[in-house]
Amino acid sequence: MVKKLPESLQGSGKKWELYEDVDYEAFWDDPAQIRQDRLEKHLISRLLPLSGHRIIDVGCGYGRLYPCYKDRFSTVILFDGSVQLLKKARSQLTGMAYFVAGDINNIPFKDSAFDCVLMIRVLQHVSELGSTLSEISRILSKGGSFVFSYHNKRNAHRILKWIFRQEKDNPYSLQSREVSPALLSHHPVFIKLNLEQVGFTNPSYLGAVYIRQLADIKEKISTKVPSGSRWSSLMGKLLAAPWLIGTSKKRIGSEAELGNDLINILVCPICKSSLQEENNGFFCRACRRQFPFREGILDFRP
Repeated sequence: MVKKLPESLQGSGKKWELYEDVDYEAFWDDPAQIRQDRLEKHLISRLLPLSGHRIIDVGCGYGRLYPCYKDRFSTVILFDGSVQLLKKARSQLTGMAYFVAGDINNIPFKDSAFDCVLMIRVLQHVSELGSTLSEISRILSKGGSFVFSYHNKRNAHRILKWIFRQEKDNPYSLQSREVSPALLSHHPVFIKLNLEQVGFTNPSYLGAVYIRQLADIKEKISTKVPSGSRWSSLMGKLLAAPWLIGTSKKRIGSEAELGNDLINILVCPICKSSLQEENNGFFCRACRRQFPFREGILDFRP
């Protein structure tokens, strides 16, 4: 596997396979990312509901965030476009979970199937926010929690660079910007407007950022709380952190359907019809498509 992140969003491959040849675990094992990983897990655990019926981790990768929610929900679904990353997740994780491959704009689950959707470090790769958030809204039940993150265009560092004319792009403009290969930076107001359009409440945030020099000193004293956690609420309120982790509630829709059987909540990702279970996967009678079950992973990719 290639030990680097995607180099561009404009490649010839299918968008849901953006991480297919990426060793994403190696990225987080890098010493430069270990602190950020620990901080993000801490903040996400704070924002997730303490208990619930059904959660889907959209863009789960190799299951990095699985420990944050595995004991809080009756049914856990790990969803990603990369079969290779899902295979790695399945081989490493303990406990009951379903592993599903698919496209985030065509998620193979019924309306209001989940009472919690987690989507971390995914929106940074999404240029069509409206359609993606509409699909997330569709599968989330009324009153359900949406916990997500994105790269913040108007973070404090970029504002200062713009003031001192080291940055041409106006951090206050609502237009998303590709700040590095395969990394889109979104404005919080733009995110808010898109969320409201598909039935979500105004999001609240925690800011995921630490200062390396302060972290070096703090960790010599104590490592119980991750560096950056104490000012995460302030950085979230000020919208000043480069990475924002938000939570929002679904205002409209139906209640989540109860039951732990996967067949009760699955639909064809193309025509949204109910599926028939077969020995090696699922079959859609309406459009005649088959979705195989291979090595413990349900493959719903178009």
